Amino acid sequence: MLERGDFRNGVVISDSGYGPSSHLLPPFRNPATPAEPLYNEALIRTRNTVERQYGVWKACFPDLELAMRLQLENVQAVTVACAVLHNIATDSNEPEPPADPDVHVRVARALEDGEIPLVQEVGGPEAARQTFVQYFDDLR
Repeated sequence: MLERGDFRNGVVISDSGYGPSSHLLPPFRNPATPAEPLYNEALIRTRNTVERQYGVWKACFPDLELAMRLQLENVQAVTVACAVLHNIATDSNEPEPPADPDVHVRVARALEDGEIPLVQEVGGPEAARQTFVQYFDDLR
């Protein structure tokens, strides 16, 4: 969409793993002018803010960090839903959930072991949600 010009002069900042283009702005690998390190600093600070937010979302919604076993269009819907739920919680001054460093490992193992089945294998979204709820209830 950026390449087609759908966002006019929109750009995306990136890390140094990407090359520059008319819509993608990575940092300079070898700054050559006095302005280039300043550009890099601004880019890094901006990117860090976004990455910290992703970290908060991943702490609240571990599925965002794990490989989702959903069709691509459903992954987008889940991601947007997580953003909306996070915004509602923030607006309601809800505290962030306590950090659980092992939750990702436990969920990944449960997925691998088949303890958390795919949505289509359990009779639809509500059944899948209840399966996840039961799994996390069993962890307590």
